[in-house]
Formats: sequence, structure tokens, C-alpha cells
Amino acid sequence: MAELHGDVLPNILKRLNVRDLIRCKSVCKSWEKLISDSGFIKFHMNYSYQIDYKNNDIDRRIVMSRVSYRNGSRVCYVDDRFFDDRDCHLLGSSNGLVCISSFASQLVVTNPSTREVQTLQDPQIHDTKHFCWGFGYDSSTDDYKVVLEFRKRVGWTCFQVLSLKSNVWKLIGDVKYSFLSRIGILCNGALHWIMKDSSSPNKKRVITSFRLSEEKFI
Repeated sequence: MAELHGDVLPNILKRLNVRDLIRCKSVCKSWEKLISDSGFIKFHMNYSYQIDYKNNDIDRRIVMSRVSYRNGSRVCYVDDRFFDDRDCHLLGSSNGLVCISSFASQLVVTNPSTREVQTLQDPQIHDTKHFCWGFGYDSSTDDYKVVLEFRKRVGWTCFQVLSLKSNVWKLIGDVKYSFLSRIGILCNGALHWIMKDSSSPNKKRVITSFRLSEEKFI
């Protein structure tokens, strides 16, 4: 295949599915380098999205079933209001990567297609029973970020963020709200949670938005 030059080979390989691409990495070192390159990964992903859009197959989602259990007189869900460190939790997914809490506070990011796994640095969380999370892609830095929020004290939530490239947790700050939803919904480059202001007379509810690129709250 030495006669293939320029963008000919990438344009051939982009038409393969992930499983076949993994096999192609074993052909030679130059192929492995090309297929592992972040530029080719984006190229392949964009092409796959276009094909899915053409075929009206654009509703692919990664989900994890929620385990229900009875708390007093009502049924609660593990990933809804409570966190049980004996269970596995889905923190979020983006571009085929999945962020999972495997047990206690150990976090990993995995690519189910390639079976690659990255173990993240343990977060400094004071109360594992009262925290929420989010995971998403930051296009401005071409990086993925994990956001964890834990109850610092009654009515206050503390935010910290980790990027996959650095694998280091960074403290962002506090907000004077208590979270009502646990899983951050990713939309337009921001993660969103429903929270409440416990200090207001009617305990008003708000949507807290965290911009991944700016690392700021709205």
C-alpha cells in the first residue's frame, strides 16, 4: 500500500467501522499512527455522523439502567437523588466516550468500541452521599471534562472540574444553591442541573449552567 499518498488512505479507512479499524492498526506502524491520530478520529467520527444522518439513524444513545429501591414510603432511583457507592454509575457520555463511577469515588473514562480505559485521579469529595456530576466535550481545547459537585454545607454546593489531558482536579468555586437533579445534561457546550435556593422564602428553583470552555456559571 506504499503507493497510496496524501489523503487517499484516510478517505478509504474512514469508511470502515471501529472494529475493522482496530484490526487495521495491526497492519503496520504507519497505519497504527494514522488511525490513532486525533485528527483522523475526528475525521472518521464526522463521516460516521454524516452517514447516520443520511440514513436517519441519528438517535444513538448510551444509557445505563437505574436501580430502584424503597426508601421509607417511596421508591427512589440511584442516579436520581441518591448515590450508593456500592453501585456503578453513569456520569455521562460524549462522542462515544463514557465516564463511569465503578465503585466508591473511583472514576474511569472508557471507549466501549476500542475497549480503552483511562483511570482518573480520585476527587476530593467530603460527602459521597450528596454530590452530582456531569461529563462533556470542550471544543475550544479539544478536551473532555468531568464536573463534580458536592454539598459543602446546607444550601451551598462546591464545584470542581477535571480535564482528561491534565487528569488533575481543579476547584471552580461555590454556588448558593442545593442540587435537585444529579446528572448534568449536556447542551451547546454546557452542563445543566436543576437546583434550588434554600435561603429564599419559597425555595425557588433555578437551572444552573456550567460552560465547559469558560468554566463559568450562569
